Amino acid sequence: MAKLLSSSSSSILPISTYFIEDKCTLKIGVQEYKTILTYTLFLEEGKGSLYDAEIVRSDYKINGQKIDTKFLGIAHRYVDAMFPLKCKIKEYRLYVTNISDIQERIRKIDKEIQNAYHGDGIKHIRNNFLDAVENEDKLRSFIKQFSIMKVISLGMQKFEQRKVYQLQWNILPIGFSTWRGEIKYDKNLNRIIYEPKIQDAQEVMDSIIHYIHKHDYNVDLKQENVPLFADFYHKTEYTGKTGRIKKSETNICIDVENVFLYEQKITLKNI
Repeated sequence: MAKLLSSSSSSILPISTYFIEDKCTLKIGVQEYKTILTYTLFLEEGKGSLYDAEIVRSDYKINGQKIDTKFLGIAHRYVDAMFPLKCKIKEYRLYVTNISDIQERIRKIDKEIQNAYHGDGIKHIRNNFLDAVENEDKLRSFIKQFSIMKVISLGMQKFEQRKVYQLQWNILPIGFSTWRGEIKYDKNLNRIIYEPKIQDAQEVMDSIIHYIHKHDYNVDLKQENVPLFADFYHKTEYTGKTGRIKKSETNICIDVENVFLYEQKITLKNI
């Protein structure tokens, strides 16, 4: 049975428009990749009892430009078919209710892509995506791992205020990391701060080494007992008594000196 919310859904996720900037740096050996994603997110109140909030994404850009390459464009079309997301709030978590609509949109986009494009590259993108969302459970899991869904869920902790909060974060391209720690809500400053510790550092290190070997990166891994530094910091500031966010900032860092560096910074601003 779903936990009874102490605040109405319209207070937890009120109508809001946010600008999102997602900066990511990946460095493996001497090779470095930098990406900046930006987009607008609109949160609308649900209509009726089927869902509490609708999440719409628009104006998606990479490094300040609209996507203009074939392969990135195709991947984006698949992911963009997820939106809008219609969600119920259950136990201060977002539960997507329009899964069947999303599946139908994916099928439509997939048919259009198959009719328009051919080749091994397209086949690779298509197969990987469809494998990841092949049934309802996988599709829910795929959506759950969107960084912005994590940020919104953390914002709702103003109301639940769990003493210990655990989440997974997708460290591209190596996979998931698990973090656990206390969320601190300051009523006077109207903000939460979350600074969890990594729970699976050895597994993450093993994934890094496996990825480097698999893709044959020119990295010296002979040094024994190379330390892994992991840091996670999240802060959300609110505009008032509701869950409307004034600004949030999420910073994640995984660093293995001279071997691997992953840095991600997500900022969300009310506009």
